[in-house]
Amino acid sequence: MRPLTYVCGTAFFSLVASACAASGRAHGPSGNPCDRGLVGQADVAGIMTSPVAKMEALDGDPQSCVFSNALHDRLTVMVRPGLGDLTVSSWETGQMNGSATPMPGVGDRAVWQDTLNEVIATKNDVLCDISITGSPGTAAPQAKKRLGDLCNTIFSRL
Repeated sequence: MRPLTYVCGTAFFSLVASACAASGRAHGPSGNPCDRGLVGQADVAGIMTSPVAKMEALDGDPQSCVFSNALHDRLTVMVRPGLGDLTVSSWETGQMNGSATPMPGVGDRAVWQDTLNEVIATKNDVLCDISITGSPGTAAPQAKKRLGDLCNTIFSRL
């Protein structure tokens, strides 16, 4: 597998970085998904085992926002136009560091990365990438389904 490079606010191969930079498509509407009303605290309630205490922009990434709880666990939401198809395909074909399983019924195509508690979905080439990080047991038992549903909600609000 190729090494990952941090590009356009998310982990991509250097090959994807070139496409991202050349197309300029990683820059979409201004404002992160929270500011744009694509996702809010009510949408993420119950996905983490401890209630959300704070919602904020992700420093250095205008297309992402973070929900955190008192334990400093985080649910990160990224929405990137023009990068969905390529990103999901990279996971589907095993080009990313780690395996992913298909998630039928989410967007046009989606995968779940179990180690990262992350859904990676595309609809109309818009990337919805949502992950939960923190202490063991941070993700509620139904987190995988809820994150997939949350991507579908975000896609419906675009």
